[in-house]
Amino acid sequence: MSLFLAWLMTIVTACVVLFFHNAVMILLIKTCKKLSMVWVILMLALSHMAHIWIYAFAIYVGDNILELGAIQNCECNTIEDYVYFSGSNYTSLGYGDLI
Repeated sequence: MSLFLAWLMTIVTACVVLFFHNAVMILLIKTCKKLSMVWVILMLALSHMAHIWIYAFAIYVGDNILELGAIQNCECNTIEDYVYFSGSNYTSLGYGDLI
């Protein structure tokens, strides 16, 4: 049952991120000619930050609410811990300081 919940959570999270990303890209395509490059870069940066928060929320729900497992050797109790973990994985910087 927990494997099914993990797969379901993964699929739902991926769909939310893809939907959000496509909505931002459509908005940028429609308004790109009117916006300066600074605004385009800012909107893309905000989009990536939103992706990190979506992934962090999914990890938080999977760990605390659905009890699908936890990050080993990590006392993650706050959403900030999950945002940090999500951000370090999203940017592929690694998480050597967590383990």
